[in-house]
Amino acid sequence: MKMICCFVKVQQGREPLDVGYCSITVDGGLNDELLPQRLHNFARQREELQRMEIEIKAQLISRSEMVELQTTFDAWIKEHAIATAKLQEQLREREQAVHELERKMEEKDRELDAIKLDNEAAWAKEDLLREQNKELASFRRECDHSEVERAQHIKQIHDLQEHIQEKERQLIELQDQHRVAQETILYKDE
Repeated sequence: MKMICCFVKVQQGREPLDVGYCSITVDGGLNDELLPQRLHNFARQREELQRMEIEIKAQLISRSEMVELQTTFDAWIKEHAIATAKLQEQLREREQAVHELERKMEEKDRELDAIKLDNEAAWAKEDLLREQNKELASFRRECDHSEVERAQHIKQIHDLQEHIQEKERQLIELQDQHRVAQETILYKDE
């Protein structure tokens, strides 16, 4: 009876994954029919181990690819989260800018309303000034007319005074003539 040792090695890449020994006992008295069957069993076991090796390699490759994909996906998610945060910050800043512009617009609207009210008040004052200017012009015309009339009245008064003075002078002359006439009459009577 002979014992044959066999070395079974399963590899993942370049490193051994599972190392094992198996021993085969070869009995000189065994039937030649059992040897092919045992050889066939070993070949089947070897095929099974190779299949397991391939599956394990595939799992390792897929796991490493999944880890790589997960890392890539995590990095991508992180980038998107950062980009989203930046966009949200920009959106917040723009909303603040819009609110600031709306506040300024409201302020400008209030200023515009105040200016409109001031303009309306100024137009009303201007209309009042026009009316007052018209009244003043009318008053000036009346005043100028009154001045003309006054000058005419003064001239008439002056003319009347001259006329009165002339009449008074004539009266004095007449009175003198009358006195002289009376003196003459008295003298003649005497």
